[in-house]
Amino acid sequence: MARGGRRTGTALLLLAVVLLLPVAVDAQEAPPAEGPPPAEDHRPDGRIRRKSSPVWAGDGIYNTTSVGQTQVAVVPRTTIARFVVRFDNDGTDPDTFVIQGSKNTERFLISYTVDGAPVSSHVRNGTYRLRDVAPGAFRLMTVEVVARSPAAVGDHVAARIAVSSGEEEGLVDRVKAVVYRGPGRTQIVGETFTTLATAERWAGDREATPRFVTNARLYFELAPSRGVRPEIAYAQSAKETGYGNFGGVIDATWRNPCGLKTAEGGGNDDPEAHQRFDTWRQGVTACIDHLALYAGAPGYPRPVTPDPRHFPFLQGVAPTVEQLGTRWAPDPEYGVSIVFDYLHPLLGS
Repeated sequence: MARGGRRTGTALLLLAVVLLLPVAVDAQEAPPAEGPPPAEDHRPDGRIRRKSSPVWAGDGIYNTTSVGQTQVAVVPRTTIARFVVRFDNDGTDPDTFVIQGSKNTERFLISYTVDGAPVSSHVRNGTYRLRDVAPGAFRLMTVEVVARSPAAVGDHVAARIAVSSGEEEGLVDRVKAVVYRGPGRTQIVGETFTTLATAERWAGDREATPRFVTNARLYFELAPSRGVRPEIAYAQSAKETGYGNFGGVIDATWRNPCGLKTAEGGGNDDPEAHQRFDTWRQGVTACIDHLALYAGAPGYPRPVTPDPRHFPFLQGVAPTVEQLGTRWAPDPEYGVSIVFDYLHPLLGS
């Protein structure tokens, strides 16, 4: 009896110890390991580029707003703006893509071709299908936009092209081609093509500093009365300051949004060779006046201006943005970069 009691006591003691130990989590109840989300069966992905450029916009971006999936062209009347749209199957199963694109407008013609064959009527009606697109495969479409005779300089059209899964309802991706009627090269003097709200939205989308976003209002207030398109001066400021983040030899305390030098000038690596301004309004005004002088705007050179380098010999040396290269800055591609890397994305926002 005593021997059995000792065994019972020992068993009870072991049971108590076991109950006090931490309980292991069942393997089936353990949280799943982190990793990429499971692949989707169906996932159409649109991307777009200018036909003259190898750079695509929209790879791996899925939305119906076309943010991050927009390309812009500015062309003279009767000149064709050409784009290539690529439809990728990012899913794991074969799919049939349903394509729908914008229709013609009073001022612009929009046409669509696949492998050289016209498909415009079906695309405009939303009935064009690209069948049996294998996982990882893609199809291409060419979009051409031309400004009709009624289109005035500054008029524009947004050609939106949506790709939908034919196998799973509700899966849509949309790219956008924005075409402006322009005078040829990018004239600095003229009426704006866009709005303050668009400029602010564009700046915000590019993680600009709050001060840079706020400065948009100064450009749209001050530039029109000086004959300058405000979006061009603002785009130049984005290039010069890295959207207000600076990072060069001067910082935001200079309140110099376009890299203006002092009247005496100096080396690009010398911060004191760059003009300091008392306020952002003064700095923005000086940069607009300097750009207007280069463009040969009416009333320039001005007798009174905060621009420290308002030299009469600069009048009219660069009527277009593209001509700023080797004039405003040594880089021959300086103006081209403003147009394609900053201005066109702004106009397409």
